[in-house]
Amino acid sequence: MKIRLSPFCFSCLISLVALADVTEKAVAEDVDVYIIAGQSNAANFAERAGMGGTDVGYNLNFARDRTVFTNPSYVDQAFSSNLLDTSQAVTQLSQGLFQTNDQAIFGFARPGTTISDQEAVTWFPGSDPANGQVKDDGFYGDFVDWTSSRIAEIVAAGNTPVVKGLFWFQGERDAVLGATAVSAYETNFENLTYRFREVFGNNVPIVAAEIREGVSTNAALRADVNAALNNVAAVDPRISVVPTAGLSWVSENDVHLNTAGYQTLAPLWAAEMNSLQTAAQTILQYDSVSNGDSTSSLRLLDSLTQTSLVDSAESLVSFGGNTTDWGQHGSQDHTVTFGSGTDKFIRFGGESETLSGSLADAALDDGEWIGSSFIAAEDLMLDSFSFEMFVNQSNGASWAARDAGLFLRVGGTGAFTQFDSTYEGFGGDNGTIIFNDSFFAGAGAELEWRLAFTDRTNASTGLPATLTTRIGSIRLNAVSAVPEASSILLAIPCMALSLLRRRRQV
Repeated sequence: MKIRLSPFCFSCLISLVALADVTEKAVAEDVDVYIIAGQSNAANFAERAGMGGTDVGYNLNFARDRTVFTNPSYVDQAFSSNLLDTSQAVTQLSQGLFQTNDQAIFGFARPGTTISDQEAVTWFPGSDPANGQVKDDGFYGDFVDWTSSRIAEIVAAGNTPVVKGLFWFQGERDAVLGATAVSAYETNFENLTYRFREVFGNNVPIVAAEIREGVSTNAALRADVNAALNNVAAVDPRISVVPTAGLSWVSENDVHLNTAGYQTLAPLWAAEMNSLQTAAQTILQYDSVSNGDSTSSLRLLDSLTQTSLVDSAESLVSFGGNTTDWGQHGSQDHTVTFGSGTDKFIRFGGESETLSGSLADAALDDGEWIGSSFIAAEDLMLDSFSFEMFVNQSNGASWAARDAGLFLRVGGTGAFTQFDSTYEGFGGDNGTIIFNDSFFAGAGAELEWRLAFTDRTNASTGLPATLTTRIGSIRLNAVSAVPEASSILLAIPCMALSLLRRRRQV
């Protein structure tokens, strides 16, 4: 019987194995699990492992498959030892990742594989995994079966596997396939990370490596693959991409790292993974949803909610008294990430008002805002807030949303505090808007947020689509926090950390 992990199946897997005839250890131990996946560079990296004469002070359980793939029981190489060859890249990665527990590193990668749907052997995860449009009968399905088997072996030995992160090195094949595959790379990679997290947890960190640029073939497309990787990482605090420029390669125009290149990459990967493990997690995400009710189309995506940090959250985004829900676009999805709907139209300022005044007035008095609230499951430090915005270009100098700001409060009463500085926009702004700051909410507290706009929109009672702002992909990121005593007294943002980043779509 094959065991395929689902979003909630780790405990099921452990229970299934526990029911078998297994001799239990006196004390079960956590094992930190890391996975290496992709195509040839990932496969070659995973080959850089071996036993040796150096006692590293913990046990490394290693296994890889770059040959068979369709047999979950097969491994090319496996060992379990504390005596390792420290000249090998995998050992160097392992040492950089070591915290307190024994480790397992599993490599499953195949040279020449794409992430697109243009070839039969592909990592393609499906066209819309968040809404059930998945592909499980290809290489991704083989990957899940194989890693499930390796994880089951840890459980069978009486230990508890904890997947701490995944490393991704892939994209060369997509550049070779051409512009169609590359143009879909960003969406396909984002969908693949969604599926990885279905299996390994909603917020498992993912560290990728850029493919080599500067070679004579497919140069522009290779740069586009790297741009796609970095675009996904730019809006997800649990994904990072390590540049490979300056690493050592097999030859001038070869796309594969040599031994020295892998040895250089190993500590870079480890350091980035360690950084992500302490970074903020996406605890809530709202997006446009098609459910036949346009008034509730900015809805909480339950599958992306981090339940360990959030006790409960409002399922819908609320609208201020001077904000109008104007439904959804008939076909376009500029602002949608994992929601099933199309672009959500919002009009700030009612049917005839041209707005002015401060964002604080908009958030607190005038009702030009959207917002929601949630209950913190433990002490949290809200770290960042992002959303996608798309404004129609027609007469952009005077139409549609301008300045935006985020306001927070704890407890449902009292004053709101602005989080980060004001986004000073202009008509026609499109892209990802990110607010970065720090805001504390204690366990059990209700945290309310309002995203407010000053909307210098021309007066019109008809509310045509050209006078609206499209908003979607709202993400709240936080990290579990044990604040200092002074931080508990007042929920005041640390303005010294204030930073605003914006990525324009073109």
